[in-house]
Amino acid sequence: MPKNSTISVVDDDEGARQSLDSLLRSAGYRVALFTSAEEYLRSAQRAGGGCVVTDLHMPGMDGLALARELGDRAGALIVISGSMTGDLAVKARAVGVGHVLRKPFDSDLMIRCIEDTLGRCARGEPLA
Repeated sequence: MPKNSTISVVDDDEGARQSLDSLLRSAGYRVALFTSAEEYLRSAQRAGGGCVVTDLHMPGMDGLALARELGDRAGALIVISGSMTGDLAVKARAVGVGHVLRKPFDSDLMIRCIEDTLGRCARGEPLA
């Protein structure tokens, strides 16, 4: 899949951001890190395509609110959470989130989710 895409990581936890940064860079992706959904939405990266990996629970705007804000691009979101419940996963899917993963997640599964999302974008398929 296109490794020239930048993967945006939105998480208020510095350790989680750094861990994802290392994983994604080792897989050959460019990475942009953001400490909040608001910071991501203010950035030029918002219009840059690629996909977004975001924590569900963050101060201020959470991952579901970010998905709602992105609208038809919500399918490019991979939502992660250490406290993911079936109900939260259903809510995430209802707003169009492409993938939902519970922390800790398998590194290979994360890469497969990113490749799936980028592949659908490259083929012009709907993300939601």
